[in-house]
Amino acid sequence: MRISIALLALAIPLGANRAAPVAFAVDLSPATEYTVASHATGCPEWVLRGIHGAESSFGANLNHSDPNDVGEYGINQRFQVERDRKFGRLDPRDPAQASILAGLIIMENYARLDNMGLAISAYQQGLSGLKRNGPNREYVAMVRRNG
Repeated sequence: MRISIALLALAIPLGANRAAPVAFAVDLSPATEYTVASHATGCPEWVLRGIHGAESSFGANLNHSDPNDVGEYGINQRFQVERDRKFGRLDPRDPAQASILAGLIIMENYARLDNMGLAISAYQQGLSGLKRNGPNREYVAMVRRNG
């Protein structure tokens, strides 16, 4: 009991000595959805930026040729259940969550293919499409230009 009273007596003057609260500010303005997704997934920022540009002109065009592709990253909904099981539920219509989901898909492809160009092509056409048709070099070039 005496110890707690003594500690309480010491704590009041310690807090009272502070003239004003100290404000801590962290400038996150340089951080983009690409930066956050890159840190979360390991996917290079240029790949995420390139896919965003290739799939939706950076959000300006959401008219995908495949009606199953949604959001700014053109994420195909046919594989939603499998992706939810592997990665957890990420909303492909939310740009920040979609960038993380795109990074996870790219890095999974990269782990299987050990080649970033092939991983990018598999993002666009799926692994089975890549095996069946070979890499889509035009898509990979577009991602590189936008990145």
